[in-house]
Amino acid sequence: MAKKRKENKLSKRKIYFLILGIIIAVFIILIFVMIPKNCGKEKDCFNEKAKVCKSTKVNLLLEGGLYEYRINGKKGEECIATVHLVKTSDSIQPDKKEKLENKKMNCKIPLELLKTKELAEWKELSEYCSGELKEAILEISLEKLYGVVVSNIGEVSMGFKDALETTNETS
Repeated sequence: MAKKRKENKLSKRKIYFLILGIIIAVFIILIFVMIPKNCGKEKDCFNEKAKVCKSTKVNLLLEGGLYEYRINGKKGEECIATVHLVKTSDSIQPDKKEKLENKKMNCKIPLELLKTKELAEWKELSEYCSGELKEAILEISLEKLYGVVVSNIGEVSMGFKDALETTNETS
């Protein structure tokens, strides 16, 4: 009887160690799967992973500043990504710098598009994004457009006036 209890204790101990081993193995696998591969500054490494929507990140120095692109994984037929403008270039005006710097946008990109385009070079990316960075870009674009319209309003009104006068003369 005492021998059976000892064997039961050994069996239970083996089961506990087995369960503990499985939990540790699952934890290690999750760490490797969940932590994105850091491509550093290597755009080719990032684009290779992005085409299949693998968890990865890259820091790229582009014309507007330093960007961090991060692929977070798949959700249905979309790839979930984040674009973070870490630091704007020194050539950007201070008021625009304040609006843009350290802003992010979250993107849901159709998987099919990733196979044909390089994410970091894609000008139309913001069509699939939302967030503070996209709002800041739109605000700056609208301000620029408003400035162009206001600066040309005199020429436009003169052209309109001339067209009206020509129409009145021919009538």
